[in-house]
Amino acid sequence: MLKCLRISLLIALLLMIPTLSLRADLFVLGASWSGTFTTYNSSGALTNADSTPSCQSYIGTSSTPITTGTVTNVSTGLYRYSISMSSGNGFAAGSSYSNLCTAVLGGVTQLVHKQDGIYLLATPGTAGVLSVDVGRWLNTVPNGLASGRVDTTVGAMQTDVVTAGAIAANAIGASEIAADAVTEIQTNLLTFPKGVALANYGFYLSKAGIDYNTGTNATITCERIQDAGTFVACDSASQTSITFKAKGVYNMTIAATDMNANKVWIRLYVPGDTAVNVWQQQLIPGH
Repeated sequence: MLKCLRISLLIALLLMIPTLSLRADLFVLGASWSGTFTTYNSSGALTNADSTPSCQSYIGTSSTPITTGTVTNVSTGLYRYSISMSSGNGFAAGSSYSNLCTAVLGGVTQLVHKQDGIYLLATPGTAGVLSVDVGRWLNTVPNGLASGRVDTTVGAMQTDVVTAGAIAANAIGASEIAADAVTEIQTNLLTFPKGVALANYGFYLSKAGIDYNTGTNATITCERIQDAGTFVACDSASQTSITFKAKGVYNMTIAATDMNANKVWIRLYVPGDTAVNVWQQQLIPGH
């Protein structure tokens, strides 16, 4: 008998648990509370109410509604409702509300929909917004703000995310460009590298207005000036590389030693023969 009594008490307690449970529906301030409900006649058939039902909101345990929602008849006995839970309608973050819908059927007012435990959260950036313990999230104490901002260390980036507008003016200078980048740029431009032999350097000589075609590296002399110096003989490698091509056109390789300056003047002429025009040109290595 005692055992049966204990079982009966246990069943009764289990049946009571749902009525003791707590439920909270969370909304952001300004959200819309909406849904549908149905109305029936005494026979259980879907029937429209005598007039448009009313849905109202109450704060806490107050019996005075703070606002009335919009109710629309969708079909026979089916209604859709909506209440804007905005501050303009009297709602506030951090408070709980109940929403009730009533309808009159056959002259009798009935409760057709009810929702308790509606809790409003603050919208982001306003008082009452939920706080996050970053220390628990990271499992460590986060760094302090730097000038009011959170500094981060970027470990990886997706492609095509850095734009020209994101780079500060004059942020990239000579020290930020790697040597191989400079080499790559120079390689793809028409440049005269400093201290590097300049191959396939062409020049033209004429005598009395006619192509000079009889010169060789033995008869044509190469001289150069480096920066603010004076004319001196070119490197022997430059001199011996002079080659006749055709119709007064010659080709040579200016040796690296002759190019090892910021400014180089090259002069090519035939000694003792003033009738041969002198070829002169300034080269600026690195440009």
